[in-house]
Formats: sequence, C-alpha cells, structure tokens
Amino acid sequence: MFVKKGLTELPLSLVEQAREAAQPLRRSAAGQIEYWATLGRVVEHSGLTVEEAQAAIEAYEAAARKAQQTRAVADLTSRLLAAEVSGSLAQRVREVVEENANSPASCMPVFHLLPCPNGAGRSTLYRAFVPDGVLSAEPAFINADLFERE
Repeated sequence: MFVKKGLTELPLSLVEQAREAAQPLRRSAAGQIEYWATLGRVVEHSGLTVEEAQAAIEAYEAAARKAQQTRAVADLTSRLLAAEVSGSLAQRVREVVEENANSPASCMPVFHLLPCPNGAGRSTLYRAFVPDGVLSAEPAFINADLFERE
C-alpha cells in the first residue's frame, strides 16, 4: 500500500518518456518511473562505474532518438503518399504555383552577379538585370571591393 505524503513534480519530458516506454509493457507512466528507480538502485549497488553508466545511457538515448526519427520519417512519408493518392498534393502544388505567379514578387526584376576577368588578376562583378529570364544587353559594373564589404 502506498502512502501519499506529498506531490513530487517531474519534468514533462520525463513523464512523456515514461509514458512511451510503459505503453508496450502495459504499465502506467508512474509504474514505469518506479521501475526505473528500482533499476537505478540495483545499478548503484552493482558497482557500475559512472563512465559505464553514462555510456549506456548515451547509447540508449541515441537509439531512442534514431527510433523517433525513423517513426517521424515513416509518418511523413505515409502522409505524403496518401496526399499523392488522393490528389490533394497535386492540387496544393497547383495552388502554390498559381499564388506565386500572381504575387507581386514574381514581377520583380532578378539580378545576377556575373564574375568576369578584368585583366588585373581579379574578377570584376557585373550586375545583370533579368526581367523575364532574358539577360540584359548591358550589364552594370559593380566594384568588387565594395561588394565584398556588403
């Protein structure tokens, strides 16, 4: 029988980890934390060094992170495939393309920097205006020394 003398606050991340670890074993989060505490007492009395315990903890946490990342990628992949099958992915791509085509940013000029040799052993930068994907005939000179400071 447990006597409740007071509440102990635990970090939310620890409770979430306990909940995840307890689920396959059909334990409660509190039961999982009690189990971990028991394991901790056993490990302390077994003579395990701090370095050995730290290495084991790091290996466990790395494996848990990898498993979480694998689940996240699998979830994202399944959502993406479901959207592709339903046609909602293609529809959303069409919507984004249409929004971008109608946005003011699509009408703005595009500038490209063109490095060209200047005969003095350095490249000179020229700024070319590209309104509709067509390079302007007369690129404007930019002082490379000033440009590097920007």
